[in-house]
Amino acid sequence: MGVQRIQRLIVAVSVALGPLTFTSAVGAQATAPPSTGGTVGSRPVGEVVVTGKLGRPPKGFSTDVSDFVASHSQPSPIGLLSRWMTPVCPTVVGLSPRFTDFVTKRITEVAVRVGAPHRGRCRRSNVRVVFTAQPQKLMDHVRDKFPDLLGFHYPREEKALATFQGPIDSWHVTGTRDASGGGYADSTNNDRNPQIAFGGHPTMSGANASRLRGSASSEFLFALVVIDPGRVPKQPIGKVADQIALLVLTNPKRPRSCSPLPTLMDALDSACPASASVASLTPYDESFLTGLYASDAEESAALQQGTVARRIEKGRPADLGQSE
Repeated sequence: MGVQRIQRLIVAVSVALGPLTFTSAVGAQATAPPSTGGTVGSRPVGEVVVTGKLGRPPKGFSTDVSDFVASHSQPSPIGLLSRWMTPVCPTVVGLSPRFTDFVTKRITEVAVRVGAPHRGRCRRSNVRVVFTAQPQKLMDHVRDKFPDLLGFHYPREEKALATFQGPIDSWHVTGTRDASGGGYADSTNNDRNPQIAFGGHPTMSGANASRLRGSASSEFLFALVVIDPGRVPKQPIGKVADQIALLVLTNPKRPRSCSPLPTLMDALDSACPASASVASLTPYDESFLTGLYASDAEESAALQQGTVARRIEKGRPADLGQSE
Protein backbone atom coordinates (compact mmCIF):
# COMPACT_ATOMS: atom_id res chain seq x y z
CA MET A 1 0.00 0.00 0.00
CA GLY A 2 1.50 3.31 -1.03
CA VAL A 3 1.47 6.74 0.53
CA GLN A 4 -0.73 8.04 -2.28
CA ARG A 5 -3.41 5.50 -1.38
CA ILE A 6 -3.33 6.71 2.22
CA GLN A 7 -3.69 10.29 1.03
CA ARG A 8 -6.75 9.32 -1.03
CA LEU A 9 -8.20 7.56 2.01
CA ILE A 10 -7.67 10.66 4.12
CA VAL A 11 -9.65 12.73 1.65
CA ALA A 12 -12.38 10.08 1.51
CA VAL A 13 -12.68 9.73 5.26
CA SER A 14 -12.87 13.51 5.66
CA VAL A 15 -15.95 13.53 3.45
CA ALA A 16 -17.54 10.38 4.85
CA LEU A 17 -17.08 11.04 8.57
CA GLY A 18 -18.20 14.64 8.54
CA PRO A 19 -21.99 14.15 8.46
CA LEU A 20 -21.86 11.25 10.93
CA THR A 21 -19.88 13.14 13.54
CA PHE A 22 -21.62 16.48 13.28
CA THR A 23 -25.06 14.97 13.74
CA SER A 24 -24.07 12.90 16.76
CA ALA A 25 -21.55 15.05 18.62
CA VAL A 26 -22.25 16.91 21.81
CA GLY A 27 -20.01 19.92 21.55
CA ALA A 28 -21.08 21.70 24.71
CA GLN A 29 -19.86 19.10 27.19
CA ALA A 30 -16.39 20.55 27.69
CA THR A 31 -16.27 23.44 30.11
CA ALA A 32 -14.08 26.45 30.73
CA PRO A 33 -14.09 28.80 27.74
CA PRO A 34 -10.87 28.74 25.74
CA SER A 35 -8.36 31.33 26.86
CA THR A 36 -6.53 33.53 24.41
CA GLY A 37 -3.29 33.72 26.39
CA GLY A 38 -1.69 30.65 24.82
CA THR A 39 -1.51 28.62 28.02
CA VAL A 40 -1.32 24.92 28.73
CA GLY A 41 -3.12 24.21 31.98
CA SER A 42 -2.21 27.08 34.30
CA ARG A 43 1.22 27.92 32.93
CA PRO A 44 2.33 29.82 29.82
CA VAL A 45 3.20 27.79 26.74
CA GLY A 46 6.82 26.71 26.79
CA GLU A 47 7.32 27.21 30.53
CA VAL A 48 8.08 24.25 32.77
CA VAL A 49 8.21 25.12 36.46
CA VAL A 50 10.49 22.98 38.64
CA THR A 51 10.93 23.94 42.27
CA GLY A 52 12.98 22.54 45.11
CA LYS A 53 16.31 20.76 45.17
CA LEU A 54 16.81 17.45 43.43
CA GLY A 55 17.96 14.60 45.61
CA ARG A 56 18.51 10.98 44.74
CA PRO A 57 15.55 9.48 42.88
CA PRO A 58 13.24 7.23 44.87
CA LYS A 59 13.77 3.48 44.75
CA GLY A 60 12.39 1.90 41.63
CA PHE A 61 12.23 5.23 39.79
CA SER A 62 14.29 4.00 36.81
CA THR A 63 11.96 1.05 36.38
CA ASP A 64 8.93 3.34 36.59
CA VAL A 65 10.43 5.60 33.92
CA SER A 66 11.15 2.65 31.63
CA ASP A 67 7.58 1.40 32.03
CA PHE A 68 6.26 4.92 31.42
CA VAL A 69 8.20 5.27 28.17
CA ALA A 70 7.17 1.81 26.98
CA SER A 71 3.48 2.53 27.63
CA HIS A 72 3.71 5.82 25.72
CA SER A 73 5.42 4.39 22.63
CA GLN A 74 4.28 1.40 20.61
CA PRO A 75 7.05 0.29 18.19
CA SER A 76 6.10 0.31 14.53
CA PRO A 77 5.94 -2.86 12.38
CA ILE A 78 9.62 -2.38 11.51
CA GLY A 79 10.70 -2.18 15.14
CA LEU A 80 11.24 1.60 15.43
CA LEU A 81 9.47 4.42 17.23
CA SER A 82 7.32 6.45 14.87
CA ARG A 83 7.11 10.23 14.85
CA TRP A 84 5.84 12.96 12.55
CA MET A 85 8.30 13.92 9.82
CA THR A 86 5.91 16.30 8.08
CA PRO A 87 3.99 19.19 9.67
CA VAL A 88 1.06 18.19 11.86
CA CYS A 89 -2.11 19.46 10.17
CA PRO A 90 -5.18 18.74 12.34
CA THR A 91 -8.86 18.92 11.49
CA VAL A 92 -11.32 18.92 14.40
CA VAL A 93 -15.01 18.07 13.94
CA GLY A 94 -17.98 17.78 16.26
CA LEU A 95 -17.43 20.96 18.30
CA SER A 96 -18.58 24.55 17.98
CA PRO A 97 -16.24 26.78 15.91
CA ARG A 98 -14.87 28.42 19.06
CA PHE A 99 -13.80 25.15 20.66
CA THR A 100 -12.69 23.74 17.31
CA ASP A 101 -10.23 26.59 16.87
CA PHE A 102 -8.97 26.18 20.42
CA VAL A 103 -8.28 22.44 20.11
CA THR A 104 -6.64 22.89 16.69
CA LYS A 105 -4.32 25.60 17.98
CA ARG A 106 -3.46 23.65 21.11
CA ILE A 107 -2.32 20.62 19.09
CA THR A 108 -0.09 22.88 17.01
CA GLU A 109 1.29 24.67 20.09
CA VAL A 110 2.29 21.42 21.76
CA ALA A 111 3.83 20.10 18.52
CA VAL A 112 5.97 23.23 18.23
CA ARG A 113 7.07 23.10 21.86
CA VAL A 114 8.25 19.47 21.80
CA GLY A 115 10.10 19.78 18.50
CA ALA A 116 7.69 18.05 16.12
CA PRO A 117 7.68 19.34 12.52
CA HIS A 118 5.59 22.48 12.18
CA ARG A 119 7.12 24.53 9.39
CA GLY A 120 5.59 24.44 5.96
CA ARG A 121 2.18 24.76 4.40
CA CYS A 122 -0.55 22.24 5.17
CA ARG A 123 -1.88 21.03 1.84
CA ARG A 124 -4.18 18.46 3.43
CA SER A 125 -5.14 17.37 6.90
CA ASN A 126 -3.20 14.41 8.29
CA VAL A 127 -4.87 14.41 11.73
CA ARG A 128 -8.59 13.87 12.25
CA VAL A 129 -10.00 14.68 15.70
CA VAL A 130 -13.61 13.61 16.11
CA PHE A 131 -15.97 14.42 18.98
CA THR A 132 -18.96 12.09 18.72
CA ALA A 133 -21.61 10.69 21.05
CA GLN A 134 -21.46 7.43 19.07
CA PRO A 135 -17.77 6.56 19.00
CA GLN A 136 -18.22 2.83 18.41
CA LYS A 137 -20.60 3.46 15.53
CA LEU A 138 -17.94 5.70 14.05
CA MET A 139 -15.22 3.09 14.45
CA ASP A 140 -17.44 0.37 13.00
CA HIS A 141 -17.82 2.65 9.97
CA VAL A 142 -14.06 3.11 9.76
CA ARG A 143 -13.51 -0.63 10.07
CA ASP A 144 -16.06 -1.35 7.33
CA LYS A 145 -15.08 1.36 4.86
CA PHE A 146 -11.55 2.48 5.74
CA PRO A 147 -9.75 -0.36 7.60
CA ASP A 148 -6.32 0.87 6.52
CA LEU A 149 -6.83 3.90 8.77
CA LEU A 150 -6.74 1.62 11.80
CA GLY A 151 -3.01 1.28 11.21
CA PHE A 152 -0.93 -1.82 10.56
CA HIS A 153 -2.85 -4.98 11.49
CA TYR A 154 -3.78 -8.47 10.41
CA PRO A 155 -7.42 -9.36 9.62
CA ARG A 156 -7.81 -11.38 12.83
CA GLU A 157 -6.89 -8.25 14.85
CA GLU A 158 -9.27 -5.87 13.13
CA LYS A 159 -12.31 -6.21 15.39
CA ALA A 160 -10.35 -5.70 18.60
CA LEU A 161 -8.34 -2.85 17.10
CA ALA A 162 -11.49 -1.00 16.03
CA THR A 163 -13.05 -1.28 19.49
CA PHE A 164 -13.27 2.16 21.07
CA GLN A 165 -11.47 2.30 24.41
CA GLY A 166 -12.72 5.67 25.60
CA PRO A 167 -13.28 8.26 26.72
CA ILE A 168 -10.49 9.16 24.26
CA ASP A 169 -8.84 6.75 21.84
CA SER A 170 -6.45 7.02 18.92
CA TRP A 171 -5.17 5.17 15.86
CA HIS A 172 -2.10 5.87 13.69
CA VAL A 173 -1.14 4.93 10.15
CA THR A 174 2.63 4.49 9.97
CA GLY A 175 4.98 4.51 7.03
CA THR A 176 8.61 3.66 6.37
CA ARG A 177 11.27 5.87 4.81
CA ASP A 178 14.00 3.66 3.38
CA ALA A 179 17.67 4.28 2.69
CA SER A 180 16.96 5.56 -0.81
CA GLY A 181 14.64 8.26 0.52
CA GLY A 182 11.50 6.57 -0.74
CA GLY A 183 8.46 6.05 1.43
CA TYR A 184 5.60 3.59 1.71
CA ALA A 185 2.78 2.89 4.12
CA ASP A 186 3.17 -0.09 6.45
CA SER A 187 0.71 -2.77 5.43
CA THR A 188 0.35 -6.54 5.34
CA ASN A 189 -0.23 -6.09 1.59
CA ASN A 190 2.97 -4.13 1.10
CA ASP A 191 4.53 -4.98 -2.26
CA ARG A 192 7.36 -2.48 -1.82
CA ASN A 193 8.86 -4.31 1.15
CA PRO A 194 7.02 -7.58 1.86
CA GLN A 195 9.16 -8.39 4.94
CA ILE A 196 6.82 -6.15 6.91
CA ALA A 197 3.90 -8.48 6.25
CA PHE A 198 5.75 -11.27 8.03
CA GLY A 199 7.02 -9.24 10.98
CA GLY A 200 10.48 -8.63 9.52
CA HIS A 201 12.65 -5.61 10.22
CA PRO A 202 13.90 -4.36 6.83
CA THR A 203 15.58 -1.39 8.53
CA MET A 204 18.61 -3.42 9.59
CA SER A 205 20.19 -3.32 6.15
CA GLY A 206 22.24 -0.95 4.07
CA ALA A 207 25.83 0.27 3.99
CA ASN A 208 25.75 1.94 7.42
CA ALA A 209 23.34 -0.42 9.15
CA SER A 210 24.02 -2.44 12.29
CA ARG A 211 22.06 -4.45 14.82
CA LEU A 212 21.35 -1.25 16.75
CA ARG A 213 20.85 1.24 13.95
CA GLY A 214 19.32 0.69 10.54
CA SER A 215 19.04 2.78 7.42
CA ALA A 216 15.32 3.53 7.54
CA SER A 217 12.92 5.37 9.82
CA SER A 218 9.25 5.17 10.80
CA GLU A 219 6.85 8.06 10.45
CA PHE A 220 3.20 8.85 11.07
CA LEU A 221 1.13 9.34 7.93
CA PHE A 222 -2.24 9.84 9.58
CA ALA A 223 -3.74 9.96 13.06
CA LEU A 224 -7.37 9.53 14.10
CA VAL A 225 -8.40 10.62 17.60
CA VAL A 226 -11.96 9.96 18.77
CA ILE A 227 -13.55 11.50 21.87
CA ASP A 228 -16.85 10.64 23.51
CA PRO A 229 -17.93 13.98 25.05
CA GLY A 230 -20.50 12.25 27.23
CA ARG A 231 -17.66 10.55 29.10
CA VAL A 232 -15.68 13.73 29.75
CA PRO A 233 -18.44 15.88 31.30
CA LYS A 234 -17.44 19.17 32.89
CA GLN A 235 -13.78 18.66 32.00
CA PRO A 236 -11.78 21.78 31.08
CA ILE A 237 -11.31 21.98 27.34
CA GLY A 238 -7.61 22.65 27.88
CA LYS A 239 -7.18 19.32 29.67
CA VAL A 240 -9.01 17.46 26.90
CA ALA A 241 -7.07 19.31 24.19
CA ASP A 242 -3.72 18.50 25.82
CA GLN A 243 -4.54 14.79 25.93
CA ILE A 244 -5.56 14.94 22.28
CA ALA A 245 -2.22 16.56 21.44
CA LEU A 246 -0.37 13.83 23.35
CA LEU A 247 -2.24 11.11 21.47
CA VAL A 248 -1.58 12.82 18.13
CA LEU A 249 2.16 13.11 18.71
CA THR A 250 2.82 9.56 19.91
CA ASN A 251 1.33 6.12 19.46
CA PRO A 252 0.71 4.59 22.92
CA LYS A 253 0.69 0.87 23.50
CA ARG A 254 -2.65 -0.93 23.13
CA PRO A 255 -4.31 -1.94 25.31
CA ARG A 256 -3.27 0.83 27.65
CA SER A 257 -2.66 0.29 31.35
CA CYS A 258 -2.22 2.79 34.16
CA SER A 259 1.18 4.47 34.13
CA PRO A 260 3.41 4.30 37.23
CA LEU A 261 4.11 8.03 36.85
CA PRO A 262 1.65 10.94 36.59
CA THR A 263 0.52 11.45 33.00
CA LEU A 264 -2.27 13.16 31.18
CA MET A 265 -2.69 9.93 29.24
CA ASP A 266 -4.47 8.50 32.31
CA ALA A 267 -6.17 11.63 33.61
CA LEU A 268 -9.57 10.89 32.08
CA ASP A 269 -9.49 7.16 32.83
CA SER A 270 -11.45 6.32 35.98
CA ALA A 271 -9.39 3.14 36.35
CA CYS A 272 -6.24 5.22 36.94
CA PRO A 273 -6.97 7.35 40.05
CA ALA A 274 -3.28 8.25 40.56
CA SER A 275 -3.48 10.67 37.61
CA ALA A 276 -7.02 11.94 38.25
CA SER A 277 -5.79 15.34 39.45
CA VAL A 278 -3.56 15.92 36.41
CA ALA A 279 -4.90 18.94 34.51
CA SER A 280 -2.34 19.38 31.73
CA LEU A 281 0.72 17.74 30.23
CA THR A 282 2.99 16.65 33.07
CA PRO A 283 6.77 17.22 33.03
CA TYR A 284 7.07 13.50 32.26
CA ASP A 285 4.76 13.84 29.25
CA GLU A 286 6.67 16.83 27.92
CA SER A 287 10.08 15.22 28.52
CA PHE A 288 8.89 12.09 26.75
CA LEU A 289 7.66 13.97 23.68
CA THR A 290 10.73 16.20 23.53
CA GLY A 291 12.99 13.18 23.85
CA LEU A 292 11.10 11.28 21.17
CA TYR A 293 11.43 14.05 18.61
CA ALA A 294 15.09 14.65 19.50
CA SER A 295 16.12 10.98 19.29
CA ASP A 296 17.76 9.30 16.30
CA ALA A 297 14.88 8.07 14.14
CA GLU A 298 16.98 5.26 12.67
CA GLU A 299 17.92 3.66 15.98
CA SER A 300 16.06 0.60 17.23
CA ALA A 301 13.02 1.11 19.44
CA ALA A 302 14.95 -0.14 22.49
CA LEU A 303 17.72 2.41 21.97
CA GLN A 304 15.25 5.24 21.35
CA GLN A 305 13.25 4.33 24.44
CA GLY A 306 16.47 4.26 26.47
CA THR A 307 17.42 7.72 25.22
CA VAL A 308 14.00 9.11 26.11
CA ALA A 309 14.09 7.45 29.55
CA ARG A 310 17.46 9.00 30.37
CA ARG A 311 16.13 12.40 29.39
CA ILE A 312 13.18 11.98 31.75
CA GLU A 313 15.39 10.82 34.62
CA LYS A 314 17.74 13.75 34.13
CA GLY A 315 14.91 16.29 34.25
CA ARG A 316 12.73 14.64 36.88
CA PRO A 317 10.59 16.99 39.01
CA ALA A 318 12.00 17.83 42.42
CA ASP A 319 8.77 17.02 44.24
CA LEU A 320 9.28 13.28 43.81
CA GLY A 321 11.31 13.24 46.98
CA GLN A 322 14.49 11.34 47.78
CA SER A 323 15.23 7.73 48.36
CA GLU A 324 15.87 6.55 51.88
